[in-house]
Amino acid sequence: MAQIITGLNLSRPNTLVPLIAFGIYCVYYLASHISSRWRASQFGHRHGCKPPVSYPHIDPVLGLDVFYLSTKALNRGHLMDEFDRHFKTTAGGVYTFSGVLLGDKIIHTIEPENVKAVFATNFKDYSLAPGRMRWFGIFGPGIFANNGHNWEESRALMRPNFVRSQVGDIELLEVHVSHLLEKLLKEDEQGVVDLQPLFHMLTMDWSTAMLLGESVHSLLGNDNTQLAQFCQWFDYVSLQLAIRSRLGKLGALLPSRKFNEGVRAIWEFAESFVDRALAAKAEGSRNGKPAAGSEQYDNKSRYVFLNEIINSGYNKTRIVSELLHILVAGRDTTASLLSVYFYTIVRHPDVFQRLHQEILQEVGATPPSYEQLKDLKYLSWTLKEVHRLYPIIPLNSRISISDTVLPLGGGKDGKSPLFVRKGTRVVHYPYSMHRRKDIYGPDAEEFRPERWNKLRTSWEYLPFSGGPRVCIGQSMAITAASYTIVRVLQTFKNISPGDESVWAEKMIITMSVRDGCHVRLAST
Repeated sequence: MAQIITGLNLSRPNTLVPLIAFGIYCVYYLASHISSRWRASQFGHRHGCKPPVSYPHIDPVLGLDVFYLSTKALNRGHLMDEFDRHFKTTAGGVYTFSGVLLGDKIIHTIEPENVKAVFATNFKDYSLAPGRMRWFGIFGPGIFANNGHNWEESRALMRPNFVRSQVGDIELLEVHVSHLLEKLLKEDEQGVVDLQPLFHMLTMDWSTAMLLGESVHSLLGNDNTQLAQFCQWFDYVSLQLAIRSRLGKLGALLPSRKFNEGVRAIWEFAESFVDRALAAKAEGSRNGKPAAGSEQYDNKSRYVFLNEIINSGYNKTRIVSELLHILVAGRDTTASLLSVYFYTIVRHPDVFQRLHQEILQEVGATPPSYEQLKDLKYLSWTLKEVHRLYPIIPLNSRISISDTVLPLGGGKDGKSPLFVRKGTRVVHYPYSMHRRKDIYGPDAEEFRPERWNKLRTSWEYLPFSGGPRVCIGQSMAITAASYTIVRVLQTFKNISPGDESVWAEKMIITMSVRDGCHVRLAST
């Protein structure tokens, strides 16, 4: 011992200072930890909180057992069914339980009151989960990655794009849906057609026309190498991000060279439009004239997002970022909804025939107006039912930024309040909540649009989330999907499954059909 003390040479100040500092840090850390635990205990006690039911982990430290099962289910295309099974059987049939995934503590819930607390009532107590911020962060500081003031700013900028005049712009929709129908009529002669990639082309064409003032016209076979590369890179980057988000912290360890190349290609695609718009604005300023419109669209009367955001005063990086965020949402969500919709509807001939009859009786053979779309009751029911069983965003999460409380989930019966420690991730599963038999009846897992004749829901039904961050584009997505459905059913007398596949999901940004939406079309 004497030799050790001698070796430390405690008489030298430069040896003592680090030792003392380290000792103070350890004492401070331990005291802070104890104090934090005590305050949390008192906080939970004041609100009558009880501990939640815990998932019966084999590995309660890292949760590798759940990670393994989830990965297997994801590869089979049944990840959401695996999560649903946790609520119905593994966790004892409760609607809220705690678990661990790759070392992170998580609260899983399908309790409407809890969802309301997270997304609305106690909105200020939560922030976007780091995974989502990393996900959309590759597109820069836009609406889906921002929090606080920056998010409010982004949302205010987006809002004019979704006013009634924009949502009801049927003429713009018809331009691109007619291109889809022309392509489908040609495909009709070939037999089976996969609708899913065509719907992605449609939404890309429509979104770019609406957002940029000019369409990329992918349905017309536009020989644009940059466009083709953008779509390929976008699909690749989206898939890699989905994988990384499910790996949590381990996702950062994946090789990134090709991924980074893809991100650069996506940015360059958006930048090309922004550069042209900035140049047009500069030219207009020099000539004392506004920037000219483009293509066949009357931009003097039509709101063009790119033109407005350029006039906002943001720098180029922010403009490109916001543009990419809304382009991603406009392309993927509506395309996925249409793919899942047709995959489902053609497997229920009675529903298809009733819907076809409603369209012919209420609209006829001419393109519908916005008002006619709103009056198609059975179409609305079928869309709601598809959203119920196959929500395009099947899970959502937030992370608590302060100690807070969920109204339900505590105790063995899940009826007591539940304490949520700062830094805890809360995951909500619309996919499973929409299948609760105590809410939707004993046939909750069956596709039955007629249930919406009398069914009234609030936080039990969240295809577009809720609260301040409710999807700002939901009306536009529903309008675009409804219009496309009507025009397709006006053109084709019958549509039937093109294969014998059973449902399997493809999980990237949104949930779509893993093996595509193959159908047979009959126009006569």
